[in-house]
Amino acid sequence: MATDLAARVPLHVERWGRVSWREARQRQEWWWQELQRNAQAPDGLFLLEHDPVFTLGKRARDSHLLVAKDALRERGFDVVEADRGGEVTYHGPGQLVVYVVASLPRLGVGAADLVRTLAEALRSVIAAFGIEARYDPQRPGLWVGDAKIAAVGMRIRRNVSLHGVALNVTTVLEDYRWIVPCGLPDAPVTSVLDQGVRGIAVPDLLSPVQTALLALFPWRLSDGPVDDGWHAEAAATPWPAP
Repeated sequence: MATDLAARVPLHVERWGRVSWREARQRQEWWWQELQRNAQAPDGLFLLEHDPVFTLGKRARDSHLLVAKDALRERGFDVVEADRGGEVTYHGPGQLVVYVVASLPRLGVGAADLVRTLAEALRSVIAAFGIEARYDPQRPGLWVGDAKIAAVGMRIRRNVSLHGVALNVTTVLEDYRWIVPCGLPDAPVTSVLDQGVRGIAVPDLLSPVQTALLALFPWRLSDGPVDDGWHAEAAATPWPAP
């Protein structure tokens, strides 16, 4: 990895607060298109929480939803077919979502390295609270014992990544009861709170996660702000069908 700051890849970071999955996907798509248009554009790192939503990856089966989609929507959950790898998963308040829209050739990493390093950043952050987690490449994500605390789901399109990782912090774990998380019927889910760490919320982890990622990837924060007007442009940007 590069050590000279000038040689590092520029990175733009935004903290979106709480946004819908659909809106976040449009913003990712806009940034992906910008990287296709402009080879000098910075990579994008986006930290956020989602409104309650179940997303179905490319390998998801309808049987992994334990109730009908319409019934879930009546209960206040969105249900979306996502253009990422993996099965079905849940996003919602209290879960830290980290999206990375980055040029892999510029970073000098492959898809597996990207996923593993993103998971390592989360692992190192929760280790500071005494939570011992491990990354399992056969069942991608972070595991505490036999319970999953962070999920991974990405897509690489024309050498640029989309989607990312999600860490349960104070997530309402009961919301997972409506699905077979990640297609693993015998794998429970857990959270930072569930592991006995109290007084920590998603906003408390934004800076530590950003710091960990900057230490693990050859990034440097890009110079100058990016006009937030791009959010309005992104709102009209459709994403490809899964």
